[in-house]
Amino acid sequence: DGIGFYGEGHWVRSAQRWNRLITDQAAGAVLDWNAIAATHPRWFVEDGLHMTLAGRQAYAAFLRDGVTAHS
Repeated sequence: DGIGFYGEGHWVRSAQRWNRLITDQAAGAVLDWNAIAATHPRWFVEDGLHMTLAGRQAYAAFLRDGVTAHS
């Protein structure tokens, strides 16, 4: 809602391009932040997009753990 780029199917095409790139290069990983974040609404301010301090810390840990697991 309100963000036309994601609502017009561009996100799907972008994700498909990333998946092809990762497959072609045999390196990298796609980390599913949405699956984690969806279960923690308190990580976001009222607009549902911007993160609180706790959300930013959780996101940083998520990225760190994802990189560590895939390196």
